[in-house]
Amino acid sequence: PPAVASTPPPGARRNSSPPMDLPPPTGASAAAAPKAAASTSDTLAAAPIARTRSDTAAFAAPVAAKAAPQARLIHVFGSIRETKQEEVPLALSSLDENDAFILDAPDTIWVFQGSACSPGERAASARLAGELEAARPTAELVVTNSAEAPDAFWRWFGGKGPIRK
Repeated sequence: PPAVASTPPPGARRNSSPPMDLPPPTGASAAAAPKAAASTSDTLAAAPIARTRSDTAAFAAPVAAKAAPQARLIHVFGSIRETKQEEVPLALSSLDENDAFILDAPDTIWVFQGSACSPGERAASARLAGELEAARPTAELVVTNSAEAPDAFWRWFGGKGPIRK
């Protein structure tokens, strides 16, 4: 039987653009594929954007972060009345037994509580780690200290070593 071409009902519009979730055609079929009309987002993407040197650095930072797993070390210190936190270099020399630290790694949030850290530092580090975990529910939360920290923790520092007291 011959193929019958279907015609849309009167007033119906025929969508000529490909579905959005399909990849663009490649190879020989790409040459035969009709070109879709430029969308508003295509027009905006082609417009030049003026960037300052600081804008460019901020723009490039997320791209660099995808190259390798990134982690940061947060130092939690102070007293029961007032605790502070600041990001410090991810180095073994940054750790000390008098304070608490949070190693915010891609898959695990490590809370390192030094043997001489104060109750306020312990509470503040646990609270901050809980906030980080709430923002990334797939991350595992592990509380540890220098005597019990597993090798996976020490690998971020290049291996286990002496910690300042």
